Amino acid sequence: MNDSDYGVVVGISKYGSIKPELEGPERDATVFSEWLLSSTGGGVPKANVQLILSSQFQTSNAALAGDVFGYEPTLARVTSAFAKLMAMTVRNAQKAPRVGRRLYIYLSGHGITPRSDPLHSLNNSGLLMANCIEDVIYDHIGGQAYAEWFRLSHAFNEILLFMDCCRTDKPDVPPATITTPVVQGGRVNEVQVFYAWATQWDTRAWEQPLGTPPQKRGVFTYALVEALQQASDEQGHVTPRGIVGHLDVRIPQLRNGDASQRPQFHPPAPDARIILARQVHGPAATNLTITFAAALAGQEAQLQDGAFNLLHVRTVDAQPWTLSLKPGAYVLRVAGKDRPISVRPAETKTDHVPEQVHG
Repeated sequence: MNDSDYGVVVGISKYGSIKPELEGPERDATVFSEWLLSSTGGGVPKANVQLILSSQFQTSNAALAGDVFGYEPTLARVTSAFAKLMAMTVRNAQKAPRVGRRLYIYLSGHGITPRSDPLHSLNNSGLLMANCIEDVIYDHIGGQAYAEWFRLSHAFNEILLFMDCCRTDKPDVPPATITTPVVQGGRVNEVQVFYAWATQWDTRAWEQPLGTPPQKRGVFTYALVEALQQASDEQGHVTPRGIVGHLDVRIPQLRNGDASQRPQFHPPAPDARIILARQVHGPAATNLTITFAAALAGQEAQLQDGAFNLLHVRTVDAQPWTLSLKPGAYVLRVAGKDRPISVRPAETKTDHVPEQVHG
């Protein structure tokens, strides 16, 4: 177990006045917390993970009568989870790091981008609370604001932020503020961070039926959990670099021609120093068989992994290309076009490159 790791996980599906109704956030937050607690995942002690879900709160009589202020969780409920870690940071001001090795922040539900300075703060994103009223009250949690508070206070050596929510631009809504002063004197340059947002500024994040049996899930979180379980490198390490590659390939594939969704990352090209999990043996390899249209004969075909590392090259001919690959996201590049391919565990998958791919 990683005894000095901590997590704050929030999933809000039920809102008093904001539509449409959501189904994915609670499922996604639950699945992410299960990965955090798993000995093959984050390995975080249960006592160190604060999980906040809509269903944990009994709907009040006021809410049942139509009073949106009766919906939970509220801003006070969610900020209290961060306040506990901030209090530990203040108490341990002479330590480095002041709380522990790693902090995970996961937030899912309806979201906005509050007022932004286009030069510096387009990374802003706020998870709306359950009792918000559109155009009246936009109580929200700024994920990056809290992540940065803990970074500047050197509360942890590593901080990971994942936000699965829309980022609708709200230029008249001020960003949520944190009134606790940063704890000065920490070695901030030693703190490694990886922040991932489900979508770009002023665009939507989507949920859709996914998995077996199909259930409404956030596309970003569904692909993220896949990456955490599958996107290991040659050393069996799951790192932000592998996550970026997997999500960049997998999310467009899951959307499958519907309204696009492109995640955003900070830093945009992370290194491999943060190791989220280790897969000692990794999932068993499975066969991928690719057949090519006759019109592509003579073209060079390249297979890349989710981080766009070149794995295999061959010249296209009439023979199928059969490869043994571990589960994960891949990219097939042929005739100047990229085609995302997903290899799932314990299956043989055949992909056909259609004749209309000419470059």
